[in-house]
Amino acid sequence: MKARILILFLCVISPCCLLFGQTKAEKMQLSSDRNKLVFKFVPAVKRSLGKTEYEMETFGLDSEFNLVKLKSKLEFPIDAVLLGGEASIGQDSKGKRNWSVELGIFTNLNDPGNVMKDHDWFTGTTDVGYFDGKFSYTESKAEMTHTVIAIKGEKRIASSKKFALYGYAGYRYQKISQDIIGYDGWQIDIFNDPSFTKVYGGDDTVKALLYEVTYKGPFLGVEYDYYFTPSIYIGIEAAAMPTSVSDYDNHLLRKKDGKAEGTGVGFLSSVFMHLEPWRTGPSTLIFFDIEGELFTARVSTKQVQEWYGDDPFSEDDDTGVIIRNIPHDVRSTQFNLGLRIGVTF
Repeated sequence: MKARILILFLCVISPCCLLFGQTKAEKMQLSSDRNKLVFKFVPAVKRSLGKTEYEMETFGLDSEFNLVKLKSKLEFPIDAVLLGGEASIGQDSKGKRNWSVELGIFTNLNDPGNVMKDHDWFTGTTDVGYFDGKFSYTESKAEMTHTVIAIKGEKRIASSKKFALYGYAGYRYQKISQDIIGYDGWQIDIFNDPSFTKVYGGDDTVKALLYEVTYKGPFLGVEYDYYFTPSIYIGIEAAAMPTSVSDYDNHLLRKKDGKAEGTGVGFLSSVFMHLEPWRTGPSTLIFFDIEGELFTARVSTKQVQEWYGDDPFSEDDDTGVIIRNIPHDVRSTQFNLGLRIGVTF
């Protein structure tokens, strides 16, 4: 009799327990799927590699009305350590971002490790014959201030258990300022004796050149994330960036400055691995990213040069001379290798 009562009791209570357990599991699942607001603070350090450069090429006539061509290229190093961080707000569900808005700011901790390089070429007739080739090259030390600011908003387009696809848009601003100090190099005497090459060096404390360049513009791109586990994934992103450039250089030794502005094309991309090894609470976790970034841009425009004093490298007084519409290409290729350590709450 007792056995029959126990069996009857189990038959009644088992479906209830099953229903209760299922309801509890569904509630937990609903809780984990629920949209939640997420804040992130991410300090980061990056090793920057690459350069920014400009190249000018112009044609003219000498005193005998012979056509001559002059080309000059200046390469400014930007290899340094960048320190900064990002802050963001967004919404997560099912362990993935629905949307987010982030702001990042970085600046350099040290000066470039490489030298600034100045190349000059000449093609044309001189008083002692025809010359075609590089006639001058110098290297100088660079002191730098480098700032990068970017704002970015993204939205999830599609996702599954193993992947997520996002579209994003934003705006990027970068300014590089350099003091170029001293010079070492050589110059061929193309006007008097092309067989003679002068090797020279300058005072390592004298400022030879001041240079500033700004790259800025909106960008639009996509990001694809692949999940090995809910807390480990890799991502790749790429964006097109119409790039506006303005640059200014002051040749202190020649008492002239040059200015240019223009718009061209740019490209942004990155590859990263995201790891979440520590969770300190229901909604708080510590994560880190290992990231590689690429930025490249090219702008073709015109430069204006003006002598504000007498150029000691010419025979006549150049003060007040202005040359306009000099073909001027500004280019930059930059690589960043970085580590980001962040907290989500």
